[in-house]
Amino acid sequence: MKKLLEVIAMVAVGLVMGALLHECQRPRHENEAVREVVTDTVVFVDTLPYFLPEPVAEKPMGTVVRRLPVVVVDSSLRSEHDAVQGDSSLRPEHREVPVEVPIVQQEYEGPEYHAWVSGFEPRLDSILVFPRCEVVTIKQPPKRWHLGLTAGVAFTPRGFQPYAGIGVTYSIISR
Repeated sequence: MKKLLEVIAMVAVGLVMGALLHECQRPRHENEAVREVVTDTVVFVDTLPYFLPEPVAEKPMGTVVRRLPVVVVDSSLRSEHDAVQGDSSLRPEHREVPVEVPIVQQEYEGPEYHAWVSGFEPRLDSILVFPRCEVVTIKQPPKRWHLGLTAGVAFTPRGFQPYAGIGVTYSIISR
């Protein structure tokens, strides 16, 4: 009879503990939602400067003709006044001459950029790269129920005795 009362007491304690634990899982208010996974995404743009990068390739793009000013000094352009005076200085003449200018394209490449520059003697002085970065943080609610090794006191046919084994546990306090 004493054993039966102990079993009934243990069952009653178990039912009360189960009800309390179940109450802890219920939302405090009816409209309060069950905790779900929260994802937080932060997007930021970083600046990566590259100064005086070296070209990795260069290819000709043809030529273009431009008229450039030139000063021509010719001895046949001396005036009679200069000849009479005995002046040996020469008079300059201003002209424009066509000049063929080569156009090239240079390719620049780095770990965060790819750039092409074309023109006459092209050179990339600097480039700023703004890569878009995302940091995603996933917060999950703590798991309450666990399966693991347990140790303690158990009620057996011989009464309360030390117990060690596999059991189901519930975490009341979680971070």
